[in-house]
Amino acid sequence: MVLGVAELNAVIASSPFNRWLGQKVVRVGPDHIEIAVDWREEFIGGAASGHAHGGIFSALINAAGCYALAARLGRTVPTVDLRCDFLRPGTAGALCVLATIVSLQRAVASVDVRIFDHRQHLLACGRALYATARANAP
Repeated sequence: MVLGVAELNAVIASSPFNRWLGQKVVRVGPDHIEIAVDWREEFIGGAASGHAHGGIFSALINAAGCYALAARLGRTVPTVDLRCDFLRPGTAGALCVLATIVSLQRAVASVDVRIFDHRQHLLACGRALYATARANAP
C-alpha cells in the first residue's frame, strides 16, 4: 500500500467534484478501500420518490475504483470502461462504498465496487477498468 487514509482523503479533497460528493476514505487494505458518503439532498433524482439519481452511484463506483488503485499505485488513473448495475433504490441515509481490486496489470486494472445503504442493503454494484500504464511524456 502506497497511499493511506489521510493521503487518499487529500486526493479526494483536491477534486471539486469528488469533494462535493462527500467521499471520506475510512479504511484502506492491500487490495481494497472503504469510503463513507453522507447523504445529500442533491443526490435525489426523482423528487416524488426521493430516490438517488443513478449518476451519483455511477460516479461513486468510478471514483472508488480509481482510489483503490491510487492506494496501491500512488497515483490516480484514467477510466477505460465502467459498468453499473442499479439493484435497489437509494434513499436518504449514509452510504458505504467498498472497492476491491480484481486484477492489476501493467496496462490495465479491474476493480469491483459495491454500494450499501445505512441498513447494509446492496444498492448498486459495478466494475471499472482503468489504464495503469504511465503516459509517455511528449
